[in-house]
Amino acid sequence: MILPPKFPPPTELLDLQPLPPTALGEPALVKLFNGVSEFNPIQTQTFHEIFKTDRNTLVCAASGSGKTICAEF
Repeated sequence: MILPPKFPPPTELLDLQPLPPTALGEPALVKLFNGVSEFNPIQTQTFHEIFKTDRNTLVCAASGSGKTICAEF
């Protein structure tokens, strides 16, 4: 029997240009992120999947990495 590795490697962060809050499209939503100039790498990488689709998404990252803003998407 072949088993998967005990701890699979984490998803690598892609080298993406940070998204500005204007990527949300709606002025009312942009206002929610008034003090944010751009989303961090985790928020940028997960943005499309979380904000643009109806699929469930699990985001696992260290404390202080921006998961709460991902939840607000």
